[in-house]
Amino acid sequence: MNDKRLNFIRKKILNESKEIIAEKGWNEKLFKSISINTNIEYAEICSLFPQGYIDLLTLYLDQINNEMILLSRKKNLDNLKKHKKIKQIIISRLKLYQDNKKLFNKTFLFLGLPHNSKLAIKSLYKTIDLIWFLAGDKSTDFNFYTKRSILAGVYISTVFNFFRNKDLNIAIDHLDRKLRDINKIPKIKNKFKSF
Repeated sequence: MNDKRLNFIRKKILNESKEIIAEKGWNEKLFKSISINTNIEYAEICSLFPQGYIDLLTLYLDQINNEMILLSRKKNLDNLKKHKKIKQIIISRLKLYQDNKKLFNKTFLFLGLPHNSKLAIKSLYKTIDLIWFLAGDKSTDFNFYTKRSILAGVYISTVFNFFRNKDLNIAIDHLDRKLRDINKIPKIKNKFKSF
Protein backbone atom coordinates (compact mmCIF):
# COMPACT_ATOMS: atom_id res chain seq x y z
CA MET A 1 0.00 0.00 0.00
CA ASN A 2 1.49 3.38 -1.01
CA ASP A 3 1.99 6.37 1.31
CA LYS A 4 -0.89 8.32 -0.20
CA ARG A 5 -3.33 5.48 0.47
CA LEU A 6 -1.96 5.01 4.01
CA ASN A 7 -2.38 8.73 4.77
CA PHE A 8 -5.93 8.62 3.43
CA ILE A 9 -6.83 5.70 5.75
CA ARG A 10 -5.12 7.36 8.73
CA LYS A 11 -7.10 10.58 8.17
CA LYS A 12 -10.30 8.58 7.73
CA ILE A 13 -9.72 6.85 11.08
CA LEU A 14 -9.01 10.20 12.75
CA ASN A 15 -12.16 11.83 11.34
CA GLU A 16 -14.33 8.87 12.32
CA SER A 17 -12.88 8.80 15.83
CA LYS A 18 -13.32 12.47 16.75
CA GLU A 19 -16.68 11.96 18.44
CA ILE A 20 -15.28 9.04 20.46
CA ILE A 21 -12.29 11.14 21.56
CA ALA A 22 -14.62 14.05 22.43
CA GLU A 23 -16.53 11.73 24.77
CA LYS A 24 -13.81 9.44 26.13
CA GLY A 25 -10.63 11.47 25.69
CA TRP A 26 -7.13 10.36 24.67
CA ASN A 27 -6.34 7.08 26.46
CA GLU A 28 -4.98 3.55 26.10
CA LYS A 29 -8.44 2.09 25.35
CA LEU A 30 -9.05 4.50 22.48
CA PHE A 31 -8.15 2.14 19.61
CA LYS A 32 -10.51 -0.56 20.92
CA SER A 33 -13.33 1.99 21.13
CA ILE A 34 -12.57 3.20 17.59
CA SER A 35 -12.53 -0.39 16.30
CA ILE A 36 -15.91 -1.19 17.89
CA ASN A 37 -17.53 2.04 16.66
CA THR A 38 -16.11 2.09 13.12
CA ASN A 39 -15.78 -1.62 12.21
CA ILE A 40 -12.09 -1.07 11.44
CA GLU A 41 -9.93 -3.94 12.67
CA TYR A 42 -8.08 -3.16 15.90
CA ALA A 43 -4.85 -4.67 14.48
CA GLU A 44 -5.10 -2.43 11.41
CA ILE A 45 -5.47 0.70 13.57
CA CYS A 46 -2.44 -0.35 15.64
CA SER A 47 -0.35 -0.97 12.51
CA LEU A 48 -1.26 2.47 11.11
CA PHE A 49 -0.40 4.20 14.41
CA PRO A 50 2.64 2.27 15.75
CA GLN A 51 3.23 4.72 18.64
CA GLY A 52 -0.36 4.22 19.78
CA TYR A 53 -2.90 6.97 20.33
CA ILE A 54 -0.08 9.57 20.58
CA ASP A 55 0.43 9.07 16.82
CA LEU A 56 -3.27 9.74 16.29
CA LEU A 57 -3.05 12.86 18.47
CA THR A 58 -0.04 14.12 16.47
CA LEU A 59 -2.04 13.59 13.27
CA TYR A 60 -4.93 15.59 14.77
CA LEU A 61 -2.62 18.48 15.77
CA ASP A 62 -1.11 18.49 12.25
CA GLN A 63 -4.62 18.49 10.79
CA ILE A 64 -5.51 21.63 12.79
CA ASN A 65 -2.34 23.31 11.48
CA ASN A 66 -3.25 22.39 7.89
CA GLU A 67 -6.81 23.67 8.33
CA MET A 68 -5.41 26.91 9.82
CA ILE A 69 -3.24 27.32 6.70
CA LEU A 70 -6.28 26.87 4.42
CA LEU A 71 -8.43 29.31 6.43
CA SER A 72 -5.64 31.90 6.53
CA ARG A 73 -5.07 31.69 2.78
CA LYS A 74 -8.77 32.31 2.15
CA LYS A 75 -8.47 35.65 3.95
CA ASN A 76 -6.90 38.66 2.29
CA LEU A 77 -4.02 39.24 4.70
CA ASP A 78 -1.53 40.82 2.28
CA ASN A 79 -2.32 44.46 3.07
CA LEU A 80 -2.53 44.02 6.84
CA LYS A 81 0.21 44.88 9.34
CA LYS A 82 1.94 41.88 10.91
CA HIS A 83 0.09 42.02 14.25
CA LYS A 84 -3.26 42.22 12.38
CA LYS A 85 -2.27 39.20 10.27
CA ILE A 86 -1.35 37.28 13.41
CA LYS A 87 -4.67 38.21 15.00
CA GLN A 88 -6.63 36.90 11.99
CA ILE A 89 -4.61 33.68 11.85
CA ILE A 90 -5.12 32.97 15.57
CA ILE A 91 -8.86 33.75 15.25
CA SER A 92 -9.02 31.20 12.41
CA ARG A 93 -7.50 28.63 14.74
CA LEU A 94 -9.87 29.47 17.61
CA LYS A 95 -12.79 28.97 15.21
CA LEU A 96 -11.48 25.48 14.47
CA TYR A 97 -11.48 24.78 18.21
CA GLN A 98 -14.99 26.19 18.50
CA ASP A 99 -16.26 23.83 15.79
CA ASN A 100 -15.62 20.90 18.12
CA LYS A 101 -15.34 22.25 21.67
CA LYS A 102 -15.53 18.86 23.37
CA LEU A 103 -12.61 17.50 21.34
CA PHE A 104 -10.66 20.71 21.98
CA ASN A 105 -11.32 20.46 25.75
CA LYS A 106 -10.16 16.83 25.93
CA THR A 107 -7.03 17.63 23.89
CA PHE A 108 -6.20 20.80 25.85
CA LEU A 109 -6.50 18.97 29.19
CA PHE A 110 -4.51 15.98 27.92
CA LEU A 111 -1.63 18.14 26.64
CA GLY A 112 -1.62 20.00 29.95
CA LEU A 113 -0.64 16.85 31.87
CA PRO A 114 3.02 16.92 33.05
CA HIS A 115 4.01 13.68 31.25
CA ASN A 116 2.84 15.20 27.94
CA SER A 117 4.97 18.34 28.23
CA LYS A 118 7.44 17.30 25.49
CA LEU A 119 4.64 16.73 22.97
CA ALA A 120 2.87 19.95 24.05
CA ILE A 121 6.04 22.05 23.61
CA LYS A 122 6.84 20.47 20.23
CA SER A 123 3.29 21.08 19.03
CA LEU A 124 3.30 24.66 20.34
CA TYR A 125 6.59 25.48 18.60
CA LYS A 126 5.31 24.07 15.30
CA THR A 127 2.11 26.14 15.55
CA ILE A 128 3.85 29.40 16.53
CA ASP A 129 6.46 29.00 13.78
CA LEU A 130 3.66 28.39 11.27
CA ILE A 131 1.71 31.48 12.43
CA TRP A 132 4.80 33.66 11.91
CA PHE A 133 5.42 32.06 8.51
CA LEU A 134 1.80 32.74 7.43
CA ALA A 135 2.18 36.32 8.68
CA GLY A 136 5.14 36.75 6.33
CA ASP A 137 7.99 36.75 8.86
CA LYS A 138 11.39 36.22 7.24
CA SER A 139 13.66 36.93 10.20
CA THR A 140 16.61 34.57 10.76
CA ASP A 141 18.57 36.38 13.46
CA PHE A 142 18.01 36.61 17.23
CA ASN A 143 14.65 38.25 16.44
CA PHE A 144 13.45 34.89 15.08
CA TYR A 145 13.48 33.33 18.57
CA THR A 146 12.35 36.47 20.41
CA LYS A 147 9.27 36.84 18.23
CA ARG A 148 8.34 33.19 18.68
CA SER A 149 8.81 33.31 22.44
CA ILE A 150 6.61 36.39 22.78
CA LEU A 151 3.91 35.02 20.48
CA ALA A 152 3.94 31.67 22.32
CA GLY A 153 2.99 33.54 25.51
CA VAL A 154 0.18 35.41 23.75
CA TYR A 155 -1.13 32.28 22.06
CA ILE A 156 -1.10 30.11 25.22
CA SER A 157 -2.79 32.88 27.21
CA THR A 158 -5.49 33.29 24.53
CA VAL A 159 -6.14 29.55 24.17
CA PHE A 160 -6.36 29.21 27.96
CA ASN A 161 -8.81 32.13 28.03
CA PHE A 162 -10.93 30.44 25.36
CA PHE A 163 -10.81 27.13 27.24
CA ARG A 164 -11.90 28.81 30.48
CA ASN A 165 -14.66 31.05 29.07
CA LYS A 166 -15.84 28.95 26.08
CA ASP A 167 -16.64 32.26 24.37
CA LEU A 168 -14.89 33.21 21.13
CA ASN A 169 -15.56 36.95 21.50
CA ILE A 170 -14.05 37.07 25.00
CA ALA A 171 -10.97 35.23 23.70
CA ILE A 172 -10.67 37.68 20.77
CA ASP A 173 -10.86 40.67 23.15
CA HIS A 174 -8.15 39.04 25.26
CA LEU A 175 -6.02 38.47 22.14
CA ASP A 176 -6.48 42.14 21.14
CA ARG A 177 -5.23 43.35 24.53
CA LYS A 178 -2.20 41.06 24.44
CA LEU A 179 -1.24 42.11 20.91
CA ARG A 180 -1.61 45.80 21.85
CA ASP A 181 0.79 45.22 24.76
CA ILE A 182 3.33 43.63 22.41
CA ASN A 183 3.04 46.55 19.99
CA LYS A 184 4.18 48.87 22.78
CA ILE A 185 7.48 46.98 23.22
CA PRO A 186 9.34 48.57 20.22
CA LYS A 187 8.16 52.05 21.32
CA ILE A 188 9.41 51.48 24.86
CA LYS A 189 12.74 50.19 23.45
CA ASN A 190 13.11 53.31 21.29
CA LYS A 191 12.43 55.60 24.28
CA PHE A 192 15.17 53.85 26.25
CA LYS A 193 17.58 54.14 23.33
CA SER A 194 16.92 57.86 22.92
CA PHE A 195 17.23 58.36 26.71
